[in-house]
Amino acid sequence: MLPLPPVWDIPRHLLPFYKANVCPTPSEARQIGGLIADFKGGIMGGYNTEHVPQLRELLRLSKSIVMGFRQLPVEILEEIFAWVAAGSKPCTLPQSAMAYQHPSLILPRVSSRWRTVAMQSALWNRIELQIDPASYPRALHQLQVVLAQRSQRLLDIRVQDALDDNGVTSTRSLHNMVVPYSNLISELCLQLATVAVEEFLCLAANSFPALKKLQLFVYHVNCSRWLICRPEQEASTSEALSRVTPVLSHLLVNASCIRGTICHCMLLPTSIGINFGQLRELKLMVNIPHHSFLRVLRLCVCLETLALILVSVESDDPEQEEMDESPTTLSSLRTLTIKCYWSEAAYDFYGRLRAPALQHFTHVSWVDGSGYDGQALLRFLEHSECRLISLSLDRIKPLGRVELHKILETQPKLERLQLSECKGSFWDALLRPRAVLIPRLKHFTCKVLPAQHLDCAIKFVNSRCAPQQDAVALETVVLTTGFTSEVADLPKKSPGRILQFAAEVWKVFGVKVVSKRCSETVLSWYERYGDDAQGDPDEEQQEWLKIVDGLGRPA
Repeated sequence: MLPLPPVWDIPRHLLPFYKANVCPTPSEARQIGGLIADFKGGIMGGYNTEHVPQLRELLRLSKSIVMGFRQLPVEILEEIFAWVAAGSKPCTLPQSAMAYQHPSLILPRVSSRWRTVAMQSALWNRIELQIDPASYPRALHQLQVVLAQRSQRLLDIRVQDALDDNGVTSTRSLHNMVVPYSNLISELCLQLATVAVEEFLCLAANSFPALKKLQLFVYHVNCSRWLICRPEQEASTSEALSRVTPVLSHLLVNASCIRGTICHCMLLPTSIGINFGQLRELKLMVNIPHHSFLRVLRLCVCLETLALILVSVESDDPEQEEMDESPTTLSSLRTLTIKCYWSEAAYDFYGRLRAPALQHFTHVSWVDGSGYDGQALLRFLEHSECRLISLSLDRIKPLGRVELHKILETQPKLERLQLSECKGSFWDALLRPRAVLIPRLKHFTCKVLPAQHLDCAIKFVNSRCAPQQDAVALETVVLTTGFTSEVADLPKKSPGRILQFAAEVWKVFGVKVVSKRCSETVLSWYERYGDDAQGDPDEEQQEWLKIVDGLGRPA
């Protein structure tokens, strides 16, 4: 909730509306009448035919257009203000351009009547507070106004701290403002520096009995320089977090790091005090020791969604790590997202984790060179015995044909597959003459398709575009390429370069290539810079599009 601007910040042509809650002067009445007449004329002009009957009825219900302006229905007030403030911009009521510019914050500048309407507690279920040193007192005042008018409905409060070079804005005033209404807060999101988070959590210990979702976006600032958090900061932050309500169902911790700088922030040992037994969603976008985190996971018996980053972090207790070799089973886990910076960490983590009910799995490897990612992935899926619905693998370089074939062979229920930099081993596994792999596959995405595998891609797409006896038909295929050659240099009738041409047409002319001959199948090829493409194809390119339209026919 941002502070309301002073009167002099209002555009001159909107000042009559700002004073509409008082008896207008004759000149103001003429201005108001003219604006409303223009608005009514716009409705009669049919630029928004869908809402014309409703708006006409609202206008008819008002006894007076000018002197009775305060008695206009709330609906027509909102429409008038949205239309006037949009100015010359294209406007479609009620989804006007203002709908994307926080109308609840802009409209109070226009009319104090609307200000009263906007402050009604029934309209609010989320409060976003952006703090900066200049507007901090005013923002807190407006927050107090909103909270004072709240009913017993639960609140979702999001606080974003915008810092300057002088340091961290104090959170004590914010705490004093929020705590009286803490029993209404079900979701709390803090995007603050480390010191501010620690201060707020320490002040708000045991103050949120209704809190179900806690999000902490932590960054470390010291005179605009990014620093590695010290161990004493880790301990104090974890201790502060341990005093928050013990009935969380969603916990998200995101600590910023730049260019691989490890921020050992918000470590979660088993002694921090949160009752993880009720946790359903856990997202830790921080660098944590995977072996310590496994002990925490054993307490998350109800966990359904897990997302975390794996790095190589030395254990604080090597002896305990050696003793703790038993697997960790998450029987309720449905969605798992792993970003791995160290292949040995992934190998160890996947070797100890079991998720028999897993349905959606994403693995992103940021490891250069060879590693154990492919072996770790295969090891995890074999031990978990899960049946995935969607699988996304990104940058797993050591994944060979044998490993990939085993993975696909053990996932007969897979419906969505996304791979990055598919090599020849992938196409060899899919195009083998034996039984069809992943027979339920409906959505396939391949990022950065190599040029030498275009023929294989066409063959695979054509073979799966029509329903078969032992496999369903593909519904969506997205192949992203990185080619930069010119369209004129391509051979005109080379089937093995059709995909390459399609990518170039999308890049140069902004044409989306769609197959019309295969029902329920959409084949789209995007070039990484295709969003900036403009223009229309000429006759030669139209002929190429006809050739590309031949894709999708059964082989």
